Parts: sequence; structure tokens; C-alpha cells
Amino acid sequence: MDAAARAYDIAWHFVSTTGGCGEDDLVAQAFLAVHIQGQHERGERRILALANRAIAAYANCTRAEASRVARAVAVSQASPRR
Repeated sequence: MDAAARAYDIAWHFVSTTGGCGEDDLVAQAFLAVHIQGQHERGERRILALANRAIAAYANCTRAEASRVARAVAVSQASPRR
């Protein structure tokens, strides 16, 4: 399991057990995944740094921002690959 996957597991466990900001689980999961993946692509490999930054970003996000991220993820997954 790579650093991003481990960080996601940590972040999701924290958000899901603390209640997050009341969003739908899929919205929260998408937000965390996108945030962690972005950091990972920029070179961050420290698992706790990845997880903690994603948790902090989610804690400070607005409902609209989290929903926008989730919709973008859903659209990208529904688009046929070329």
C-alpha cells in the first residue's frame, strides 16, 4: 500500500468517526482523496502529513466546495476513457 492510500485510510477513519462537517460520506471521501492525491502528485510522501493536511482542509471547507469536488470526481469517473 502506498503512502497516499495509507494517508487516505487514516484521514477517512478520523473524519468518519468524528462526524466531519456533516456531508454525505461519498462527498467527504472524494474530497479527502482528491486532496491527498494532489499533495502526493506534488511530491509529499509523509503519510501523517498527507492525512493531517487533508483532514484540516476538509474541516475548513464549505459544503459547496466539498460538493463541487465530489461532483467533479463523479463526472471524471463517468466519462469514457479514450
